[in-house]
Amino acid sequence: ALQCIDCHPGTFTANMNSASCIPCAAGSVAPEDRTTECSPCPAGSYGFNSTHCKLCDAGTFTSSSGRIACEACPAGSISEAGSTLCSFCPPGNYTSAKGF
Repeated sequence: ALQCIDCHPGTFTANMNSASCIPCAAGSVAPEDRTTECSPCPAGSYGFNSTHCKLCDAGTFTSSSGRIACEACPAGSISEAGSTLCSFCPPGNYTSAKGF
């Protein structure tokens, strides 16, 4: 007998009578089966693949949701893992490298 097939993680359908599942756009995820929409990865993370967001590494950040990569902190600033912004080094301290 014919049956309806679940959309797999990383794909979705929002409508009834769909003939196929749609892959999530870059920067968004559907971590479970039978998803009706993909969710953008939150600020401080990026779309590692269509099923998982990954926190930005220390020295990098994303300030908005739905990003596909994290940006390196500019020289003179630092960040911790999962940051949405970089912090300037205080007076008496420095970093000349990007991404710390």
